[in-house]
Amino acid sequence: MVVQKASGGSTFVRDARLRGWGRMRRTPCAMARPPPGLDCTPQACRFQPYPEGPVALLLRAPKPRRNETAPPLLAAPHCATGAALLVAAEPIRGRCPGTPWVDRFSVWRDGPHAVWLRPGEAPRVVSDRAGGGAALGAAAAPSARSRAVAPPQ
Repeated sequence: MVVQKASGGSTFVRDARLRGWGRMRRTPCAMARPPPGLDCTPQACRFQPYPEGPVALLLRAPKPRRNETAPPLLAAPHCATGAALLVAAEPIRGRCPGTPWVDRFSVWRDGPHAVWLRPGEAPRVVSDRAGGGAALGAAAAPSARSRAVAPPQ
């Protein structure tokens, strides 16, 4: 398991989830010897668990300097990498045609996501809400809004 540490992330929640998955150790994204199938640069981490399987690309926003805002995380520069899935802890601006993504807003709307990267198959992405869960901590499911009808005059 590889974990990206982002500012504002709760170590309590991370550690509780690791225990729930039966893992007590995590591998940080910035490491001297990454596990096989993981290749990181300051801009992105390329994850391919099987040599013949699809590639997931974890986009990493540059850390802003003091008193500066971070530039938006753009998907366009990464569209030609052949990634079958884009993942980011920040909102992704723009999209790569035909490439699914999971970003901060996906998690906010639909809760946690699970991803399967199996050889010979497209990536399978299932959110907590799509899997029938209550999406604990996610925004309420969108519903049809009723229109107020003005009384006849």
